[in-house]
Amino acid sequence: MPLDLMTIKDWITYFDDVKKLGSAKTAGTILVRIKSIIGWAEKRGEVKPFNPVLTLNINDVVEQASVGQRVMRFGEIAKLWIQIESSKATPATKACLQLIYITGARQSEVRLA
Repeated sequence: MPLDLMTIKDWITYFDDVKKLGSAKTAGTILVRIKSIIGWAEKRGEVKPFNPVLTLNINDVVEQASVGQRVMRFGEIAKLWIQIESSKATPATKACLQLIYITGARQSEVRLA
């Protein structure tokens, strides 16, 4: 269907189909990309202004992600530690990875420390 003829209902149906055939995450990613492309084309006069898809938010297309909590088991940590130690990475990279797992800090925080 031509872009200029698509209604908000057409877009919602499209994203529902993407969720059925793929995943909710894929639908959200596609929405962001489509909005970017259409916004770019609109600014250059390639498409009619005010396309209905530009009014959609991620929450309109996919459900809010549930917040979970996962803690690594001791065996998982041990395997990870052994893999880091046996890797061909530089000592600085190994230390950086180990500090991330010990402290839970962000990569950038450990690298800058």
